Amino acid sequence: MKKMLLLLLLVAIIIVSGCQPIVSTVVTPTAENITQPPSTTIPDPDFRSVNWGMSREQVIEVEGEPDFYGNNGGLVYDNIYVAGHKMSLIYLFNKNILYKAMYKIEGKDANYNTYCELVEQLEKKYGKPTENALNWSDGKNRPNLSNKQYNEAIIKNVLFCNANWAKRNLIIDMYIASYQGEVEILICYKDPNYVVNTDTDGL
Repeated sequence: MKKMLLLLLLVAIIIVSGCQPIVSTVVTPTAENITQPPSTTIPDPDFRSVNWGMSREQVIEVEGEPDFYGNNGGLVYDNIYVAGHKMSLIYLFNKNILYKAMYKIEGKDANYNTYCELVEQLEKKYGKPTENALNWSDGKNRPNLSNKQYNEAIIKNVLFCNANWAKRNLIIDMYIASYQGEVEILICYKDPNYVVNTDTDGL
């Protein structure tokens, strides 16, 4: 009988113990125990997906490894397609600080028609250029020529065309000209705050 009573008592203890409320281990978030992730906000890019002042390594992280390195550690990317045209993309640095970038078009696509098309595209994005000039070697104006005639004059190196835009975060200079018998189109983007540091040591 005593054994029976003892057994019933043990069962009762087990049942009571099993019905005890479970203490939650979930921590309610508070201002003290929440760690905010670091901000990943990136400033609006000045050119493509980069900003002026970036290092060579930072630009490579964005654009990938260049096809080759240019003079003074510049980065050169070939076969970049922009606005439907194949170009070379070049980044220039001074003391490992990005201050200038450019697109370069060579070959058959480097002609007056392409130049006019790209000027129009840039005008749509940045507004009217501060300058859009036809510069003749003899200083005379020749209005109302056909695009073919303008292109022939560029090939003969008697005509040089340029257009410029000045914006808050970049300066754009665009050219078409003949260099050593080859026509090139250059679209140069530059940091407007860049100042050339002239090393005067030894003078």
